[in-house]
Amino acid sequence: MNTSDQPSNDKLFMAKALEATIHIGLVVLLLYWCFRIGQPFVQIIVWGIIIAVAIHPAYDRLKSALGGRGRLTATLITLFALILLLVPSYLLSESIINSARE
Repeated sequence: MNTSDQPSNDKLFMAKALEATIHIGLVVLLLYWCFRIGQPFVQIIVWGIIIAVAIHPAYDRLKSALGGRGRLTATLITLFALILLLVPSYLLSESIINSARE
C-alpha cells in the first residue's frame, strides 16, 4: 500500500463518517417528531387493541353462527357498539338538559 494514498483514504473515511452521522441524526430527529405527534393517540390505540382482543371470541362465535359472513358480523358488532355508546350518551344529555331547564 502506498503511503501517499493514506491522507486521501482518511479524508474519504471522515467524509463518509460525517455523512453517516448526519443521516443518523436526521433519522433520530424524525423519530422524535413522529413520537411527539403520535403521543396523544397512544392511549386510544392501546384501548383499541384491548377492545379488539376482548371482542374477538364473540366475533368468531357470531361469524360461525352467521355462516362465515365476516362483513355482516363486523357490521353487526359495530352497530351494537354504537348503540351501546350512543343510547347512554343521549339519555345523559337529555337528563342534563332537563336538569338545566328546572
